[in-house]
Amino acid sequence: MINDNKEIAIMSLEKLPSEILINIFSNLDERDLFILQLLSKKFYDIINDEELWKNLFLSKFKTSYFPSYANSNKFSVEFNSRKDGLNEWKHNKSVRTKYSISSGSLVTSEIEQLLFDYPRCLCYSDGVITLLQLQQFRKTRGNKTRLTYIPCTTPQGCSTMHFDLGCAVFGRFDGRIYGKMLSTKSYLQPIVEFDDHHTGAVTAIKTVDNNENRCISGSENGDIIWWTEAKKVKSMKLSNKPILRVEMWKDWTIVLDEEKIYVIYRMTDLNEISLDLDIKNINSRAPVKVHFFKVDFGSKSVLVGDTKNLYIISFNPNNNLFGFTKSMNFEDELIEEVVIDEASAKRDQRLELAGQDGCFIAIKTDLNKIYIVDIRAPGATFHLQSKIVLSNGEKAYTCQITNLVMVCALKGYVNIYDALSGELIKTVQKTEKEPGFLRISQGRLLLSNRENMVHYFKFIPDDNSETSKSGTGQSSSANRNTTKWKETLNAELELYEEEEERNELQRMENSRLLNTYGGDFTTSTDLNGIEDEEELQLRIALMESENYTSNAVNAENDEAMRNAIQESDRLFNTEQNSTLDNQIGIDEELRMALEQSRIEDELRRATEVENITSSVNNINSSSSLEDEELQLAIALSLSEAERN
Repeated sequence: MINDNKEIAIMSLEKLPSEILINIFSNLDERDLFILQLLSKKFYDIINDEELWKNLFLSKFKTSYFPSYANSNKFSVEFNSRKDGLNEWKHNKSVRTKYSISSGSLVTSEIEQLLFDYPRCLCYSDGVITLLQLQQFRKTRGNKTRLTYIPCTTPQGCSTMHFDLGCAVFGRFDGRIYGKMLSTKSYLQPIVEFDDHHTGAVTAIKTVDNNENRCISGSENGDIIWWTEAKKVKSMKLSNKPILRVEMWKDWTIVLDEEKIYVIYRMTDLNEISLDLDIKNINSRAPVKVHFFKVDFGSKSVLVGDTKNLYIISFNPNNNLFGFTKSMNFEDELIEEVVIDEASAKRDQRLELAGQDGCFIAIKTDLNKIYIVDIRAPGATFHLQSKIVLSNGEKAYTCQITNLVMVCALKGYVNIYDALSGELIKTVQKTEKEPGFLRISQGRLLLSNRENMVHYFKFIPDDNSETSKSGTGQSSSANRNTTKWKETLNAELELYEEEEERNELQRMENSRLLNTYGGDFTTSTDLNGIEDEEELQLRIALMESENYTSNAVNAENDEAMRNAIQESDRLFNTEQNSTLDNQIGIDEELRMALEQSRIEDELRRATEVENITSSVNNINSSSSLEDEELQLAIALSLSEAERN
């Protein structure tokens, strides 16, 4: 009975016109559509019709214009590809690795510029460009094998600079241009001066991101010069105003000064666009004070704006839309940051793709709101795709956008949003408290606090997800091996984190001691860790460059030591002489006391001898009397004996 009712319901739906069925199916989930297409041939044909998937975009995202993610002209392929891409961001586990970027002097210096094009990251800090290889495998723990320090000291009097993966260029106040190659085996070469120069200070300079070693520079006198391999190609005088910004891609060059935008094609064809863009006040127009300047070379349009207004201007001279302007006003807010999808902006627009291959920009305001706009969407006004409002107390420090997601860095965490719908799909915890740089490349994030620490995030499948748990073909031994491998990996990651923390603490202590006492902490282990001979030569060159200062400090220390020794000798001699005089006085008194004692002793001995002599004489005299009496008695005895 139930099956009969289902068949009747299906037959009733099949009788409806296809247009009505398309509208009904457009409000269903894509998983329901996959089930419905199995029920009847008519449902199958309708669900596999591209018109249905186009309506599905309209019902879910309120638009049929968007950047292409799958590079397909089918809305169904684009819809499912975007869904799979968002699921990877949502369900994959983030793995973070921290790298300490330093200039080699053990003194903390801020990162001035950061470039991320996976697998390479370039940081400019204190005259040194640090190349970080994120894909390089290493045999030992530690990040020395991943880091390459390229000396790139800023020329004296430098007014502006720019660098990419191929080269770094510098402009000076005297109009001279300097550059250095950053490719393999060439970074040890010194900075070279270009073969020509401007007549005034260099105010803008830019390289071309295609490894052609081309660049363009502008001066305060309103002239620009194209360069290739440090040699002048061509120059052009545009105005008498200072050049503020320059951009170049393929045959197109875009130049900005205080009053106009100059569009140059193949270094010959010149067109101008005035910056008097205040549409509301036609009678009192004034040039826009440009705070934000982005170029979408794919659609041949340029974005300029101040803190209250943004303008999109078409500069394609091959159609009737040259100079066509669309504006967007922020009355109660101040624009703080504008970012563009760089990958889409430097790729030719393909109108035959699903969604007409749009290009997103993200606009961050002071009220913690982020607006996502497709600047390629047709129409007379800005096409606002989505708006993200952060909760009270949350502050967005910086953001980046791609053709799929918008990433926003906040205090201690990073939010990842669906760029089409504005829906939050993932939050990455325990990041920088005050992030300064945020970059995206090939589904990976790079975050830095503008100091010397860089956080690298990659996203890998999570073994604990529901899709992994659904598999039943794995054996128990395989599960045990996987668990053991995960435990080993986690233990290694913990050890690595602990080692990095110890290294960071040691670096901070070394920096404190260095600032307090001076000197150097370079040890033999640092030299042993450098496997590349060229890096060893680079380290020696850096040490020799600091030798003069060290010698001067050592000479001052030696002079101070000699003065201290001489002063100590003088004080010692003075104390010794005083001690000798005191010792002489003490010896004289002792000698007199000993002499007096000797005299008294001799007198005492003489008195004792006299007493003894008198006693002996008395004894002798008494003894002689006794002898005489004895002799007399003996004589009387003898005489009496004779008589008898």
